[in-house]
Amino acid sequence: MQRTDADLWLGWLEFDLNSSHGLPIASVSVSVRRDVVLMYVVDRNIAAIDRERFGDWIRSSVQEFAQDDVKLTQVSGRTYVSIDGGRPFLIADAIVRQLVALL
Repeated sequence: MQRTDADLWLGWLEFDLNSSHGLPIASVSVSVRRDVVLMYVVDRNIAAIDRERFGDWIRSSVQEFAQDDVKLTQVSGRTYVSIDGGRPFLIADAIVRQLVALL
C-alpha cells in the first residue's frame, strides 16, 4: 500500500477522563496528522477533525467546538471534553499545551 501525504503522522497524545473523585473513567487518544486530528476512546474513533479548523478553534476565544461524537468547550481558560452528549471532563492544561504545539 502506498502512503500519501494525508497519512503522515505528526504526533500522538493520550489522556484520562477522570471522575470528580479523580478516578479514571476512560482514556482518550489523539492522533495529529498532516490534515486531520483523530480522536479515539479505546479503539473507537469518536471524531475526525480538520486540523486547521481545530487549531483555529483551540487558539481562539470561541467557547464551543463540536465534531462527530465530541464536544469541546472552553470556559475561563479551561478546556473540557464531552463524548456522546455526556458530562464534560476537564482536559489538563499540560495536555492542551501539548496539543496546541502539535497543531
